[in-house]
Amino acid sequence: MIIRSGFNVYPAEVEAAINRHPGALQSAVVGLASPDGAEEVVAFVETRLGAPTSEQELMEFLRGQVSPYKRPGRIFLRAALPVGPTGKILKRHLV
Repeated sequence: MIIRSGFNVYPAEVEAAINRHPGALQSAVVGLASPDGAEEVVAFVETRLGAPTSEQELMEFLRGQVSPYKRPGRIFLRAALPVGPTGKILKRHLV
């Protein structure tokens, strides 16, 4: 769970919204500590081959999917996300 400005943000909920985008193959949402002591929501997205997607396009898509406080402050597009032997995304290798 990520606590952003006193609100609880569940990464799985934001990841599910991102993964509904046709250009997203899979995603990982993490909380990063900001200088003021709060947490910032950050998303890493593995894009589908042949489906050009931009950070701005994903941000616009999420406007209709999740509440403003749940939206990532930053989105990083990746060709591949690090996964373990079971196929689970290794979030600790993203930050």
